[in-house]
Amino acid sequence: MSAREKIKLNSGRVRKGLDFTVLVIIAAIILTSGIVSAFSFSDLFLFNFQTEKIQNQITILNPQSYPAINENWTVHFETIGTADLTIKAINGTEFGRDLEFLEIRCGNQTLDYSWINSSVFIPDYSCPETGYEISKVLTAGKHALKFKFGDDVEYS
Repeated sequence: MSAREKIKLNSGRVRKGLDFTVLVIIAAIILTSGIVSAFSFSDLFLFNFQTEKIQNQITILNPQSYPAINENWTVHFETIGTADLTIKAINGTEFGRDLEFLEIRCGNQTLDYSWINSSVFIPDYSCPETGYEISKVLTAGKHALKFKFGDDVEYS
C-alpha cells in the first residue's frame, strides 16, 4: 500500500478534512438506521475522533532487491508532506566504497542535493510522484539504506 493510500485512523486520528461534527452525524444515522447494532452511540466517543493534519510520511515501495555488482540499484519511494530528506548508508554499507550514489529523482526530474555527514540531504523535499534513489553497486553482499523524511524512517 502506498503512502498516498494510507488513511490515518490510528489512536484517534482521522484524515485531514473530516470534521468531527460530520462524523457524529454519520455515526448517528448509521446507529439509528439499525445497520450497526453492536455499538452504542457512546461507543463512538471511545474513539476520540479528532481532525489532525497527516504527518510527513515516507514509504519504500521496494524495500528488498538484489542488484548485481556494477549494476544500478534503484529504490522507489513515495512521500506525503514536505520535510528534510536524508539518505544514509547503514549496517556496514558505505557510499563511495559499496555504493556510488548517482542521483535522486522526483518522477523524471533529477533533484539537487548536498552531502552532509556521508549522507545525501535534500531540504524541504516534497514530491507528488514516485521518488527514486539510484546508486551503482560496487561490492558484493547485502547493502542497506536508511531514508529519514522528517521524523519518519524507512529502510531498504
